[in-house]
Amino acid sequence: MSVPVAVRAPHAESGDNGEMEEIEGDGRATSADKVLILLLELARRGSIRVHEAAEYLGSARSTAHRLLATLVRNGMAEQDGSGGSYRPGPGLRSIVAPTARSSLLVAAQAAVLAMRDETTETSHFAILQGNSIRFVTGYEGLHEDHTPSRVGLVLPAHATAIGKAILAALPPEALRDLYPRGVQVLTGATLGTQEEIHEHLRMVARRGYATNNSESDSDITAVAVVVRDVDGIPIGSLAVAGPPERLPAARIPHVVARMQRAALDIQAALLAPARQ
Repeated sequence: MSVPVAVRAPHAESGDNGEMEEIEGDGRATSADKVLILLLELARRGSIRVHEAAEYLGSARSTAHRLLATLVRNGMAEQDGSGGSYRPGPGLRSIVAPTARSSLLVAAQAAVLAMRDETTETSHFAILQGNSIRFVTGYEGLHEDHTPSRVGLVLPAHATAIGKAILAALPPEALRDLYPRGVQVLTGATLGTQEEIHEHLRMVARRGYATNNSESDSDITAVAVVVRDVDGIPIGSLAVAGPPERLPAARIPHVVARMQRAALDIQAALLAPARQ
């Protein structure tokens, strides 16, 4: 009696009629195989487009689209707008997030502490939640008049350097979907429209870092860079904040260089377990 054969990367167009049929013993992948393979690849990448899924599976785009739609219907994937890329849905996130979040937090804490010690200013790591930013770890500066910690706070991403750094790393289609109900303004310096946000983020992407000059709170200057995983996908951001007089324009390049090293330290720490 033959048994179904599972394969790593399928190249046959079996099961294109939408049925979960079994193809036994001949080495071809069933639709069930392809769904599982695609689910694992989505978890690894964090985002995938239809043509990328088709190329990975060795299938037609129609097949990849159908399989991705299956993941969406079952809560394992979500699509960024009509025709956009697919990302993990709530079902998949509930499986992979606890371990990934724990590893990311450990890596970020070590990098942020080292960054704070070298810059002597308050330092944070944050993650994007919708169009907001959540400060998940940080250390207060070493000066008596340091900027207070924001760990645990959730603020509009476009009003903070740490939020703008990660927004600028998102694909345009994902960014467009983040503000369906307008823009929240915190101070007179906050970006107030989607057009202003998009234009500002293009500049952030070009220069490789974001700044905040009293846009979320008065008398605070902050500088931030995005943190990416080994596949280049943005997973968070780092910021250094302090009084304007201690973060003048002349000092910004040095602070940015230190934060970029911290971002690479986080990336390397996340990669290390995979090499063991």
